[in-house]
Amino acid sequence: MPIRSPIGRAKAGSAGVVHQARLDGRLEVFGQAAITAIDDAVKMTFEVGPLSRALVDQPDDIRARASAAVRAAFADCPGERSVMIDGATWIVTARNPAQADSD
Repeated sequence: MPIRSPIGRAKAGSAGVVHQARLDGRLEVFGQAAITAIDDAVKMTFEVGPLSRALVDQPDDIRARASAAVRAAFADCPGERSVMIDGATWIVTARNPAQADSD
């Protein structure tokens, strides 16, 4: 299955997109020690991203179960002082079509 850009080809031209690149890599979530890094990673997961939004109105028992599952998943991704997780992002460069004539 091909990896698709977040901006389709038809939209890219009309949006002034001049370059798109997918960037894959490893993300380090740092702490003072591996256990601190796991705490930091769990905290970050509950503060930003899709899981944080999914858990907003959930009862404490659901949040506790989710926290335990996230902690277990991060425990399988140790670094010396960090949690190493896979990550991906898109870097998109664009020009404002409305300002293209003034360049």
